[in-house]
Amino acid sequence: MEAKELWDASNAGLENSHGTRVVSGGASVNSVGLTAEDAQFVESVNLSVEQIARITDVSASLIGGGKGIGQNGGPISPEHEATRWVQYKLVPRLERIEAAFRRDPSLFGPGAVNYPMFDNPDPVRGDRITEDTIRHQKVQRGTLLIDEDRAIDGLPPLPDGLGQIPQITPVGGAPNQAPAPPPAQQE
Repeated sequence: MEAKELWDASNAGLENSHGTRVVSGGASVNSVGLTAEDAQFVESVNLSVEQIARITDVSASLIGGGKGIGQNGGPISPEHEATRWVQYKLVPRLERIEAAFRRDPSLFGPGAVNYPMFDNPDPVRGDRITEDTIRHQKVQRGTLLIDEDRAIDGLPPLPDGLGQIPQITPVGGAPNQAPAPPPAQQE
């Protein structure tokens, strides 16, 4: 057990990915490959999408299989499934790739001021109706200008700067009340 702990401490994980492996006591490190017979077996098995999904730890519906099933037995929405994929599968993989690049001394040596990072602020998108509803609400509350919303759809700005005026009056509501004038001072 002590040998395994020592091996893991010096060789396991991304932080040790560029280290030199040293073995002693007659032990050896061997690469494990796929023989021609094994490759032929894999080809002859003709794995189903569900089996491939289990092997690769990816939802079957993401690789062309059937619908994902939620906890209540109903189908998972595409947004929910995409969120799960990003959170539990994609982000950890991207973090491992970033860490591997950071550990490469030829790219980012000691004292490097730059570092690798995936820049994807919104990897999960909703369906078109959801996206449009969210944008509509942002325009109504004034956090998105009409011209910004139009630019997303590839439309030109409104003439005379009308699309640069933030929403002040809620749609279907009354204008904000003007503040009351200060009370007159008595002498």
